[in-house]
Amino acid sequence: MCKRFYVLLSIIFVGGLIFVFSGSALAYDGYQNPIRVYLNETSTAPMAKVTYGTYQVLNSGGMVTKTLNAGSSVTLAAGEKLSSVNGYGRFSYGSYEYRGDLTYKGGYVVNTVGLEQYLYSVVMLEIGGYAPGDEALKVQAVASRNYACLKLKTPRNAIYYDILNSTSDQLYRGYTGESYGTAVAGRVRGAVEATAGLVMYYNGTLVNAIYMANGGGCTESAENVWGGSYPYLQGISCPWDALPFEGDAGSHKSMKMPTSYEWTVTMSFADLASKLGYGGTITDVTVSYEGCVSDYAKTVTVTGTRGSVTYKGTDFRSKLGLRSANLDIVVGKSVAAYKTLSLQYVTSSSFVATFATSGKMITVNGRGYGHSVGMSQWSACVMAYQGQDYRSILNYFYNQNQNNHNLKIEAYR
Repeated sequence: MCKRFYVLLSIIFVGGLIFVFSGSALAYDGYQNPIRVYLNETSTAPMAKVTYGTYQVLNSGGMVTKTLNAGSSVTLAAGEKLSSVNGYGRFSYGSYEYRGDLTYKGGYVVNTVGLEQYLYSVVMLEIGGYAPGDEALKVQAVASRNYACLKLKTPRNAIYYDILNSTSDQLYRGYTGESYGTAVAGRVRGAVEATAGLVMYYNGTLVNAIYMANGGGCTESAENVWGGSYPYLQGISCPWDALPFEGDAGSHKSMKMPTSYEWTVTMSFADLASKLGYGGTITDVTVSYEGCVSDYAKTVTVTGTRGSVTYKGTDFRSKLGLRSANLDIVVGKSVAAYKTLSLQYVTSSSFVATFATSGKMITVNGRGYGHSVGMSQWSACVMAYQGQDYRSILNYFYNQNQNNHNLKIEAYR
């Protein structure tokens, strides 16, 4: 009887070992609305280190091959996943620490994390460091949740990941990006939790909640920037872009001035040709605002010895590295030549020689910072500072401030 008992106990113990180390029951897969965030693409097996909690390594078949505690490192082979046992673990990869799981598949390094935990980092990085109070943070939380949920429905890469970790989508640096432990991080988490699960629907359709830093006084309709018409992404005045507000980083308050509202860039025609890749000498530049609500440059045309070339406003901004395409262009004589004349009192012949060398230049007078579509974060901050709540701010930008029921803020479905 005693012998049979120990034999049975041995079978149970061995079976338990098999269950733990080659099973998958302990791997956590319960993140609420899990989102797969692209971190990197590499042919080199990624190395990660467990910083908090217990993790398991799962092979491509979902079987557990290894268990790791805090302080342990692992190099993932193709198809492997580093999975938190209870969902509360953290690990470091590269320069940052992350919540959730890490997968290496198809050459992509991907962090899977719950949507709300993802937002802790995004909201902090996108607006948290200077937002003037909780309402502005709630605005950002809902807008960022909308954007992320749309990527869950229409992922960047259906097989491997949903969303990018850069400003091409939303800036994300995992747990490191949360600045956990600071006062402002606590406010960010509070705003995310206060709006948990809430998103915007326009006539029953999930809103593509595009936003940018500063609209320059007026946003632009999406069709004039990228093409495609959205009733909730139409150009609308946002005069708050020019106003300051008192920011709050959690430990002190300071007046934030709208430094991105107006800006100027000057360059010679030669520099312009180089940046645009125009293979000749430019003699003139013109801007078209056809159909635009704001001063958004729908197209920019350069004329010169190789004929005329027209660029979309988005392309012109990108090639020149401008803050926005909300701009006008003044064509004039060289600043360098005039400076030489006025400061060095050169003769007329010297002025002509200097002018011939430096040529003509353009002055780009711009407004705002970003692509000009959707919500202006700067205006949202000022509106919150002036006492508006997050629902009214979202209604202004994504419902064009209309008193109808087209826009609804409700639970994600």
